[in-house]
Amino acid sequence: MDDTPTAPSDPRTRGELVINERAAAKVVEGAFKHSAPNVSDPSVRITSISDEAVELHVSIAVDYPTAPLTRVLAGVRRTVALEVARQLSRPVTRLDLTVSEFTAPTPPPRRRVV
Repeated sequence: MDDTPTAPSDPRTRGELVINERAAAKVVEGAFKHSAPNVSDPSVRITSISDEAVELHVSIAVDYPTAPLTRVLAGVRRTVALEVARQLSRPVTRLDLTVSEFTAPTPPPRRRVV
């Protein structure tokens, strides 16, 4: 009997990886937490998830912007989409953002002189 290991099969023929929408939503929430410090309270809805792509709708609270809002949201969309794609191994083809509220940025803690 030949015990020589065989080459791995083509990934497309080994089966599929199914990612539950709830699990994907947790990944998206984590991506917002770690990649978008000026955003809070992400409410994630997975519009579509397949082997080829992920589509999302996320409602967020944003620190009152000190830069143009479109630029702030473009940066959030870019960094979060890259992180979600990295973790789920599927590109994010659509990421709709709804700003549900503006929040006051948390000021840095004041230093005390002792």
